[in-house]
Amino acid sequence: MRRLFLFLPLLLLIVSCASSEVPTVSVTGSAALEIDPDGISFTVTASCIAPTTEEAGEAASALMNSALLIMEEHGILPEDIRTVHFSVYPEYSYRDGESILYGQRVTVSDAAVLRDTEGMGDLIESLSSLDGIQIGSIEPMRSDSSLEMNKVRSLAVQDAYSRASAYAVASGYSLGSLISISTEGTAPSLEEARLYSAVSASGGTEYYAGTITLTDSVRAVYSLVE
Repeated sequence: MRRLFLFLPLLLLIVSCASSEVPTVSVTGSAALEIDPDGISFTVTASCIAPTTEEAGEAASALMNSALLIMEEHGILPEDIRTVHFSVYPEYSYRDGESILYGQRVTVSDAAVLRDTEGMGDLIESLSSLDGIQIGSIEPMRSDSSLEMNKVRSLAVQDAYSRASAYAVASGYSLGSLISISTEGTAPSLEEARLYSAVSASGGTEYYAGTITLTDSVRAVYSLVE
């Protein structure tokens, strides 16, 4: 009898520990939502070389002012334009293995946003008429997507719940309560913001903005109930 009572507490402890373990299911839920852009961002760069820094600066400023005038004519507001780069450096040419100072180069870059997404083709054509101007980093954008961000978060959580429910049923359980939830990476994020081009009937190039894709992903852990 003494041996029986000595082993009984140990047996009860093992049963108690085993019964305290709750089965869980861990899933990843994801979602994507397409939204329309409300603007197109781009950069305009004026780069000029002259014998002196002053002359190069005056030439670059004149070229950029011409670009700014064109952007204003296409409805771009001053608050949607900002200078993002300015540099001055010497230019050299090489003759018989010797470097010779050729002049000074001044480069100015402005970033701007065109709110009329259908007018990008006309704007590019007008800016391209300026010799020495560079246009780059053309990308559709959305100034405020907070509501859509919240929606794609909700869709990702719903997807996680749906996946967890399916796994629970397939395993012979019912889905229990949510134990934890966390984002997968940085979420939500903007993806596939692209500007498309096509040749028009008149032979020119037309630009149009496609949709912007918002994505989100979450990791959720649920308990399983028998």
